[in-house]
Amino acid sequence: MQASDFSGLFEPFQLRGVTVPNRIVMPAMGLEACHDGLPGALVERHCVDRVSGGTGLLMTEGVYIDHHSSGDNPVLGRFHGEDAFAAWCRVVDAVHAAG
Repeated sequence: MQASDFSGLFEPFQLRGVTVPNRIVMPAMGLEACHDGLPGALVERHCVDRVSGGTGLLMTEGVYIDHHSSGDNPVLGRFHGEDAFAAWCRVVDAVHAAG
């Protein structure tokens, strides 16, 4: 394989029983697009656009947990509370629907 051969990027692989369609991975980022820590339509659209464009594995932004040292920026996501769980479920459902 030559250095300019990227064909392996487009081969599927298994990750804990899940088949990832290719090796293009988008790491977690801080979008600062949440409202009171809840992802909404903008975060959902961002994630859907990434997978629709060919990203095989998408990691959502870093999120706060329910601990005082975790952080308090309301435009970054949080992952505690029923409202946050429901909001992230909507994002996940939209991403899965996009493929």
